[in-house]
Amino acid sequence: APDNVEPGVKILTITASKNDGTEIPPLHHTISVISSKKSGSTFLYSINGKTAVSMDQVAMEEGEDETLNIYQNDLHLKAGWPWLQFKSRYKTTSEENPFKQPKNRYSATLEVGQFLKINAGDFTPVLSPYTINGKRIRGMGTELRLGWLQFKTVHGELDRAIQGLDAADRSYEVTNVFLDSTDKIIYELDRNGFTFKNDLSSYRLALNIRDKIIFGSTFMTTINDIKSVQKELSDASFTVSLDTAFATETQLDTGIYTFGEFNTLMNENIGYQLLDSGWGGNKPQQNLVLGTDFRFSLDKHKFLLEGYWAISLLNKDIWDGPMTLAEL
Repeated sequence: APDNVEPGVKILTITASKNDGTEIPPLHHTISVISSKKSGSTFLYSINGKTAVSMDQVAMEEGEDETLNIYQNDLHLKAGWPWLQFKSRYKTTSEENPFKQPKNRYSATLEVGQFLKINAGDFTPVLSPYTINGKRIRGMGTELRLGWLQFKTVHGELDRAIQGLDAADRSYEVTNVFLDSTDKIIYELDRNGFTFKNDLSSYRLALNIRDKIIFGSTFMTTINDIKSVQKELSDASFTVSLDTAFATETQLDTGIYTFGEFNTLMNENIGYQLLDSGWGGNKPQQNLVLGTDFRFSLDKHKFLLEGYWAISLLNKDIWDGPMTLAEL
């Protein structure tokens, strides 16, 4: 190590290897080197960060020798002054998949003393046990404290939209084949295998006396975004079979077609029906929750008394539209 290091922001790199000579991914850590000389300035600040690259091996299935390598890149940054702090994290992983909920994490936090806290990106808000209590959300949250009053807000995405797989019969299914009034062959399609985007908004107002005596009320609403799922997926495939109830020579050949291929085969003798709503997959839902809670924590947490109450209004199918205040 060098005897003297100039003041400033430096990158510390640690390298290592196994006994067989295999190199281990290096660890990088950002540090702030401060001069030993006294400074007359009172404008103090700090900045530090770290990065890491890792690989984990996970067994594919029990009884098999094959393993799955999972790679991760993780970057942390922290900076600020005693009264203003900023933290951020950028994490990417090879597990990220558009057909699953997100595994990557992006977050930033700004804190102004004990009065204001702002979260953006991926974070885990804690409002109350019957609303949102540590579940990951991607959006924005604020926390404002004025004396004994505490106000929190959370807005964002609980679940992202997943359109569905392109594999056969995973996103579309032919549910019926019939002749219309003009003797035209109609293939009736249904849409499935999707996940709606789930949006959340929540507000909490509480009386908080030194985190020992807390009275609070929380309101939360979650709603599926119907428009987040596409009706047509050109590359999604499905099986078409012959219906022997009427002439087969005018029907499409039995086989697997992508939606794009199927659509190009439509003509004056063959058509299809695919509803704009009311699909057979997951139903869009809406949930409204209103709750209140209290907590007494005295004698250094030796005495703890908690109570919760909440009412939930769940609409399990909002294809025809969400609940309104008039309907409540």
